Amino acid sequence: SLKTPAQDNYIDLKIINSICQFKPMIFLAHSESRNKHFVLKAYHPSNSSSISFYYNEARFIQVSHPNIIQILDAKSKSSLVDKRIQDSPYIIMELAPYGNFAELVMKESMYKDEKLCRTYFHQLIEGIEYLHTHGVAHLDIKPENLLLGEDFQLKIADFDLAFLNGDSYIRSKGTKFHRAPEMIDGTCQQPEAADIFSCGTVLFLLKSGGVLPQTEEICPKGINTYELLQRDNDKFWELHEELKKDHPGFYSKEFKALFNWMTKEDPNERPTILEIKSTEWYNGEIYSNDELEVIMRNYLGI
Repeated sequence: SLKTPAQDNYIDLKIINSICQFKPMIFLAHSESRNKHFVLKAYHPSNSSSISFYYNEARFIQVSHPNIIQILDAKSKSSLVDKRIQDSPYIIMELAPYGNFAELVMKESMYKDEKLCRTYFHQLIEGIEYLHTHGVAHLDIKPENLLLGEDFQLKIADFDLAFLNGDSYIRSKGTKFHRAPEMIDGTCQQPEAADIFSCGTVLFLLKSGGVLPQTEEICPKGINTYELLQRDNDKFWELHEELKKDHPGFYSKEFKALFNWMTKEDPNERPTILEIKSTEWYNGEIYSNDELEVIMRNYLGI
């Protein structure tokens, strides 16, 4: 069963400023008693969809893993004296201060370092393995939902649409260009396999420097990259090698094999976590946590 973290009293938590004005709203908050910053996610109290998102995410307070953002507390009605979230349900989470991987994958110093790509892919798979072992499928894995924590570890975030074994339906349709095909047409019967597909997309983005592997539709040049991936794989890789023509052999055969397997159209043909961990590319070198901190401090200029 999931281990429930100790829930402290956050009565002295003060909202400092808004991080994001979208719904739900995201705020940076500070606890004087702990001398520590947190993230506060506030849900619109009169919007039924927003309330539904709150109740879905709040139940994952029991999730506790080094590669998953920790939900520290959840309140169905605001107990904080702040007009911006008056009567709003809210969730308090750990702060990941160094941004998300949608920004990080664009850094040349990252995508040219395959060992670094593999290190963060390992952390993603470790987090997903924990979720799947505990009956949870995230169903919206994408770089924007992968944060860089204060310990420079990858953190899976945003469980608004996550699925828990026993749920009567799947809330998520995933995010365009990152989701499995069965998420698009609403036929998903294996949520964990849908996560594997999305993790494959993240793997490609880590390696490619933010170039999407496929776009679910016909591109302006008349190419359907999803169809190439599934029906003409050699042509698919020719296209992507052309985009990296200054770096011959940029995508190794071991990398291609893992990505191809994870993004199979048929969810029954995708690998399990254990099978991913047995692949040749996955078992290449990774950085230690100490090495990772030094590298990321240098890359981020901190």
